[in-house]
Amino acid sequence: MVSYRQKQHAKRISQATLDKFKTIVSNVTGKDNRFELICEQWQSFIDNDVLMEKLSSIHNFEALLGYQRQLSAKLSYEQALSRVTEKFAEIDLAIHLLREKKSSNIIRIPETTNYKTPDFLEKNGKELYESKSLKALSERAIWKKASEALDQIEDYAKAQSYDYFGGTVYIVTFDTPKYDMDLQLILEALKQELKKEHSFPFNLNLQVYSSGLYGDAYFR
Repeated sequence: MVSYRQKQHAKRISQATLDKFKTIVSNVTGKDNRFELICEQWQSFIDNDVLMEKLSSIHNFEALLGYQRQLSAKLSYEQALSRVTEKFAEIDLAIHLLREKKSSNIIRIPETTNYKTPDFLEKNGKELYESKSLKALSERAIWKKASEALDQIEDYAKAQSYDYFGGTVYIVTFDTPKYDMDLQLILEALKQELKKEHSFPFNLNLQVYSSGLYGDAYFR
């Protein structure tokens, strides 16, 4: 059971991180709609008390929601946006898992210095989750991010000596797809190709904020 104090703590550190990001980018020239979209999406989940209560139930949620130390005024606009978008991908994955009603079984795994670990691990099983973000949407970029995520999941599972495990990859982007891109067909074909390289069962999903959610989640 999440206490009121714990939920308010989660809201405070989330808001502090968003405010620092806004301050850093406020005087930068060349801002585009990605900045506004990220800020709007971020504020919307901070203001959602039900969602914040569930997010604060995740183990190590402080590292998930508060990462001011990774932001600096020395960063360029693209550098700051890249760091925040990568982090937002992880937050959005957490929200996606919460909506799947798996929140009570999810642990956020801290990054290690040796290799990057999956963002989340299900407590009572061997289901691993990894999130990625895309700046520019293309078939090649989707394939590269999905492949990286599956490699990370497989490496972590081997390091933990898991005999059997499953994985979920969740990619997010604020880019707008070209009019002739059938993202659902692209993901289905990509998954078939990736199955040749990875023997464990996995789901592949792509969240495009301008158009919707694609991949295995599309059929749910």
